Amino acid sequence: MKSIEKTWTCALLLALTLSPAWSLAGDHPQPYHQLTWKDFRINDDAPAAQDTAACTASRLAYQYRMRWWGRRGAYIATVSQIRILSEFDPARSWRRSYLGDDPDRILQHEQGHLDINEIYANRLRQIPLSAWPAGRGATAQEAVNDLERKIKTYFDQTLAQEHRDQEIYDRQTDHSRRAEQQEIWTQHIQKLLHQALTARR
Repeated sequence: MKSIEKTWTCALLLALTLSPAWSLAGDHPQPYHQLTWKDFRINDDAPAAQDTAACTASRLAYQYRMRWWGRRGAYIATVSQIRILSEFDPARSWRRSYLGDDPDRILQHEQGHLDINEIYANRLRQIPLSAWPAGRGATAQEAVNDLERKIKTYFDQTLAQEHRDQEIYDRQTDHSRRAEQQEIWTQHIQKLLHQALTARR
């Protein structure tokens, strides 16, 4: 089973890294869930310039199985099974010991980051197997490599769009400090999450 993992850090600064492994050594990602402050380790050494009370790290990853066929210089590879995971990454998530006057709103904001990640995961899960691209090549290996490139490109494009949405979310809510905008965003995210979950049934 081919696997690719992306690590998505949702905070003031968003970082994107690529690893060939499904999970990194020492990491213990958790399935998507409702966050509590117990999910976060305390870190008061984060740079002051970061100017945020907490950081939520999430992971969006995929694994897939493929099949190929062909002959005489014309081979095709297609996806026969695909698995999409969205997870909370406690190893890279943190909070400051002092959370200000409204820790509930900050936690609501951090949950929003994880919810956005889950929304994008659900959108990927809704793609029928027949809609994923096919790989083509003169040999079976070339077809398999072409399929891998195409899926990675699609996945990267999806992550780039999520990156933009996460940045817009932080900017418009000012990292939860704009209470009215935070409430608007929370309702919007919940609506999208409900639609995504309903579509899977």
